[in-house]
Amino acid sequence: MLTLADMLMLTAIDPEKDRVYVRSSSALPYGLSGALIAELMLSANVELQKDKIVVIHPEHEDPVLQKTLQIIENDKRKRSAKDWVYKLTTAHKNLPNVMAYHLEEQSYLDVKEHKFLWIFPHYTYHLHEENNITGLRETFNTVLQKAQEKTPFNREEERLIVLLSLIDASKLLGIVYPDSKEERAVRKQLKQANKDLPVSKAVYETIMAIEASVVIAVTAASTAANSSNSSN
Repeated sequence: MLTLADMLMLTAIDPEKDRVYVRSSSALPYGLSGALIAELMLSANVELQKDKIVVIHPEHEDPVLQKTLQIIENDKRKRSAKDWVYKLTTAHKNLPNVMAYHLEEQSYLDVKEHKFLWIFPHYTYHLHEENNITGLRETFNTVLQKAQEKTPFNREEERLIVLLSLIDASKLLGIVYPDSKEERAVRKQLKQANKDLPVSKAVYETIMAIEASVVIAVTAASTAANSSNSSN
């Protein structure tokens, strides 16, 4: 079964350019690290204890999630969800690439390494099948409609709401919902659905931590870029 991080990475790839959408390039690593934490919470491998992430079941069949558990468990400090959203982006060493190679092993795409000036590596990701954005949008709409009707979610629908939150935090909601008016309406529905979502406080707080971390990261990247342009 595809994990939240797998599905987020597939959504983030532009099938025309075989690369991550530019709009998501700064935010995606944080969204992916948040997806790993959220998945581990939903599978009851970790939980929040006094606002810190704690491993309670140290084994998972997915290799990326297993490595994530080991990273958390071997860390000398107990950290908050927000701390781990940051730390996992570096602990996994290029998290988008980690997820891309993981998807390659599952035959969803091919990863190709290129060299800029024969030294600096960059990567392209060729999808075996085009990411089904239309189908994804229809699935999300069905779940959001259930949320509006206050109909209880099943486990998979809970995961879809979490995935949609991760897509939004990773600056990809406009890819799934290209109509700007619909995008705004979905974002409003999503915030309400998250408040009513019958999952643990830990998952909700992780989603909030991802969103906060992405905003800070993107702001920092923009500030650095502006400073660089000003000095030139």
